[in-house]
Amino acid sequence: MKRLAGFSLMEVLVAFVILAGAVAIFWPAMVQPVRTTAAQVDRALAEDLARSRLARYGTVHPPATGQASGRDGRFVWREQVTQVILPGSTERVFRVQIDIFGPQGRTPLARLESIR
Repeated sequence: MKRLAGFSLMEVLVAFVILAGAVAIFWPAMVQPVRTTAAQVDRALAEDLARSRLARYGTVHPPATGQASGRDGRFVWREQVTQVILPGSTERVFRVQIDIFGPQGRTPLARLESIR
């Protein structure tokens, strides 16, 4: 009986096991840049949202002391406005702080502060 050329089932299974082991070893190294990029995109979007919310103060509505919060897409924002007393000045000055949180809402992805 003549043997046919090709791979046996056992050889193919061993090759798949070796390939699966290599993928398991290198998978974290392949996935980490994707996670890092996604986090950077979230931070950039949060900073843009904070800038746009900060730009509203003094243009859309004058600052008033207090807090406000809300949701914009998947981000949660919190604004805090406090009056600042400047020595020798009669002008009303406000400190505006804007925090943008991700979906978990634990630590801010972006924080902007300004005097208006």
